[in-house]
Amino acid sequence: MQGMSDKSLISDLASVDWAVAVNTYGNDHSTLIGFLVRWWISGHKGRYWAVESGPSFGYHKRGTKGGGQCDAVLCRDEAAVGIVEVEGTRPVYTIEKVGKFFGSDYEDFRSLEFAIILIYAYMPVGQGDKRGFVPCATPEVLTAVRNVSAKYPTKDLVMITLEKTYSHPPPGIRCRTEYYWGTPSHIRGVLFRGGQEAESQVYYSQSKS
Repeated sequence: MQGMSDKSLISDLASVDWAVAVNTYGNDHSTLIGFLVRWWISGHKGRYWAVESGPSFGYHKRGTKGGGQCDAVLCRDEAAVGIVEVEGTRPVYTIEKVGKFFGSDYEDFRSLEFAIILIYAYMPVGQGDKRGFVPCATPEVLTAVRNVSAKYPTKDLVMITLEKTYSHPPPGIRCRTEYYWGTPSHIRGVLFRGGQEAESQVYYSQSKS
């Protein structure tokens, strides 16, 4: 990524205030988008800016699921350079949608250099002692990321996973709904380039906190 810092994209993302994510419970979709946008703009006011929510990658047939928009577009000077997607329920669909932005016919998306896909644990599954959260980086998710990355080898694709452990039940107001019963436990970023894992970094681990 040009012009952000001397660090790689995956290393620079370590400066995100991940403590906000660790101490936010429930469906924190808007919060996660917000601090990625803040990370991008902070320290680069004027030159670095964002569009939220982002426009569509192109024509989308009526009646199909989803609208083709992204959560945010990260911009530098006059160019759109990054796509942000935060997803809890349809990660494979969202990853494939990023590929449509990379391949968009719109002139203003031809300058894209990277995308950040943050996948977070959403709702627990299973019964009794086996109830818990499905890991974010499932084989299907990893295959989708590698496929998009391989198809667009000049674009950096960062997948961030926010895992949660299941509490039964937590104290106080968090007991009201299972949306709040997940405690963030592990946050990791992986940079894919040309279909291969190029770099990774753990941003938070409950065992090390």
